[in-house]
Amino acid sequence: MSQVSTRIEQFAPEPEKIIATSEPIRHLADGFGGAQGPAEGPLWWKEGRYLLFSDIHNNKRMKYVPGGSASVFLEPTNRANGLTRDLQGRLIACEHDSRRVTRLELDGSLTVIANSFQGRRLNRPND
Repeated sequence: MSQVSTRIEQFAPEPEKIIATSEPIRHLADGFGGAQGPAEGPLWWKEGRYLLFSDIHNNKRMKYVPGGSASVFLEPTNRANGLTRDLQGRLIACEHDSRRVTRLELDGSLTVIANSFQGRRLNRPND
């Protein structure tokens, strides 16, 4: 893959604890985000050694395996954006279309964590 000329702009020393800020940024894959913009919400899945990310505008969650290529991990996603994991290792996602935060259970079922605050629906939760 090609190398991108952009560098990481560092504002505090903490990122050095988890990433090599001196490493060049590399272009790994393309075709995500459509005309609406880039993919977002990256999450490294340590146990499987792969990267999950959100292709929001194409309504897909993608999986990238280092040295390999990107593939569809989940479709549709309700245009999910931010991804993280809880303390039990379950995947948490912010869903734009459904206006909720969900958790993907270990058995594959989906649980709604939040869809309102103080009696009002969430408005496209993000990260």
